[in-house]
Amino acid sequence: MRTKMLIASFLFLSASVIFFSCNKDKKSFNPNQTSDNELVASSQNEAVAQITFENVDQIADEAYTGLTTATKSVESTTSGLLSPCASKTIDTIAVPHTLTINFGTTNCLCNDGKYRRGEIIISFYKHYKDSGSIHSTTFNNYYVNDNHIMGTRTRVNNGRNAAGHWNISTTINSTIIFANNTDTLTWNATHNKEWLQGYWSPSIWNDIFLITGNSTGTRPNGVTYAKTILTPLERHLPCFYYVSGTVQLVQSNKPTRVINYGNGNCDPWATVTINGVTHTIHL
Repeated sequence: MRTKMLIASFLFLSASVIFFSCNKDKKSFNPNQTSDNELVASSQNEAVAQITFENVDQIADEAYTGLTTATKSVESTTSGLLSPCASKTIDTIAVPHTLTINFGTTNCLCNDGKYRRGEIIISFYKHYKDSGSIHSTTFNNYYVNDNHIMGTRTRVNNGRNAAGHWNISTTINSTIIFANNTDTLTWNATHNKEWLQGYWSPSIWNDIFLITGNSTGTRPNGVTYAKTILTPLERHLPCFYYVSGTVQLVQSNKPTRVINYGNGNCDPWATVTINGVTHTIHL
């Protein structure tokens, strides 16, 4: 009988230990804790936002030069980002002037392999390469690979810097709803483009420039991160992507992430490093 009581006591004690241990585990578990996979996904969305708005610049430049310079019109249809399914119109009579790039209501396959639809509308007073010019961009049902791009973008030509390079500052206030409602990102950015080569060249395909600046991103759960470009993002046209540069993402109570755009190769890939582990992301 004594033996049975000892066994029963032992089983009760074991069950109590397991119960309290499980409760302790439940108490310490945070259902809102972000996994590395989620951090990689949000880093990829940040990178997509960055290149999406950078390509708005390229699209506007191609469309403007294609409509105003015959030589560049030929170039834009053979090696540029735009494809024949995008129509371009310009009104230089009204003030401010208006440039509209219309990709249609169904997906238009562009030369960078991405599908676009809807309109990019640029309002401006002077040629974007003239010092002091201001170009304001809005969007009408604009999608890139089914990501819905909304908001405003303002580009100001600040003239030459101390090194003699032309500088263009860009302010972006946007919201991106990613395809299939997988994520929503409110993205606000302030960038500077330093034009190293090809600014007044008759061809747009020898341009080299650097992007610096910062941005913030807010996701639907209210979580906000801050981005800083650590080393300038470098573009070599006609490459559709950055060939180098690093970006740091800082978020409260989460590990710092660093996005690396490579060492000079033109490709749609970048890496994001979290806690010493490097992941590959697609742009």
